[in-house]
Amino acid sequence: MSPRKLWHRTSNTSFGPKSLRPFRRCISNHQSLRLSRTPPSLLGLRNSVCRMLNLPRHPMSCLQPRLLCRCSETTQEQAETSLCRIYCRNVKVDEFFVATESDALAALKKADALFLCTGCGIEPIKTDLPRPRKRLLELMVQTSEKKPTSQPRSWELRFLRSPLRFLADSSTGRVSSVEMAVNRLEKTESGIKAVATGETEMIPCQMVLKSIGYTSEAVDPTIPYDSKRGYLPNSHGRVDSLPGVYCSGWLKTGPVGVLVATMNSSFETGQAIVKDAESGLLPADDREGSVAILKLLKSKGVRPVTFDEWLKIEAHEKAEGERKGKPSEKLLSVKEMLNVAFS
Repeated sequence: MSPRKLWHRTSNTSFGPKSLRPFRRCISNHQSLRLSRTPPSLLGLRNSVCRMLNLPRHPMSCLQPRLLCRCSETTQEQAETSLCRIYCRNVKVDEFFVATESDALAALKKADALFLCTGCGIEPIKTDLPRPRKRLLELMVQTSEKKPTSQPRSWELRFLRSPLRFLADSSTGRVSSVEMAVNRLEKTESGIKAVATGETEMIPCQMVLKSIGYTSEAVDPTIPYDSKRGYLPNSHGRVDSLPGVYCSGWLKTGPVGVLVATMNSSFETGQAIVKDAESGLLPADDREGSVAILKLLKSKGVRPVTFDEWLKIEAHEKAEGERKGKPSEKLLSVKEMLNVAFS
C-alpha cells in the first residue's frame, strides 16, 4: 500500500501520523523533553534507518561530536531502549542498504542482531544473484541462525510485513497499535513479489512519525509518468516515446538503490545523451537554454537560488559546525536556508 493511502485510511482517528521533521525540530528546541522507553518499530528499510539504528546503540562517549546533528545531540542520551524492530514488506534488502552496513549492525556491541528469515524463501532467491547481493542475503541467513545471547539490547529485522492501518485507543483517541499484513513471496513474470496471505498481526505503539522520503512528481502531463512506481518508463535513461528527453536518479528507477547505484545510473543517462549527440539524434540548432528558464521563473515571480547563494549556505553551515568542533551544522528548514542565501 502506498504511504498516502495508508495515511488516508488513518485520518478518521484523532491522533494522525506526525511528520518526523517537525518532531526533530521539537526535540532540538526542548532540551528537557524525555521520551518513554517503549521499544521502537520501524516500518520500511533505507540506509538512513540503518544508520539511525546504529547511532543510538552506542554510548555517548563512543561517538565523535562531528557525527551528530543538533537533533541527535539532544536525543542521544535518551536512546536507552532495549529492543528495536524493523519491518520489511519483502526481502529485497539489497536495494536499500549494503553489506557493510549490515555487518556493522550485526556486530553492534552489547546488542543481539535478530534477522527473522524463517519462511522468507531466501535460499531459492540466492541462486542467480550478483555477488554483492548474494553476500548480503547470505549474511542475513547466517545471522538468523545464531542463538540470542544475554546482551542487554537487541534489534530485529522482520521480513514480509506490510502496514495496513493505525488503530486508536477507544478511550483516548490516541494511537495504540499498527495492523500489519503477513506476506509471502511469489514468482511472477516481472520477478519475485511480496503478496498478502490474509493473515495479520498487531504491533503496540504509542506514537507514529512518518518519514516517507522522496517521491518523484509528474511536472508535465505529456511525459509518460508511472504514478504507481514513481518513475518515467525509459531505456538506459531515454524516456519512452519522447526522443530527446532523458531522466536520471529516482525519476529514472523509482525510489530504490543505494547512493552508488543512483550515481552509476546517472552516469548511464549521461553516456546515452553523449552517444545520441555524437550520432546526430539530437537537434544541433541554437537554443536559449538556461536563459529561457530564468525568464520563465522571473515572469512567475519566482526567485531561484544561484550557485553563489548556495555557497553562502554551505559557508554558513561550515562556520556553525566549526564552532561546535565538527565539519558542518546543517540548517533544518528551507526557510532557514533561504534566509541565509538571500541575506
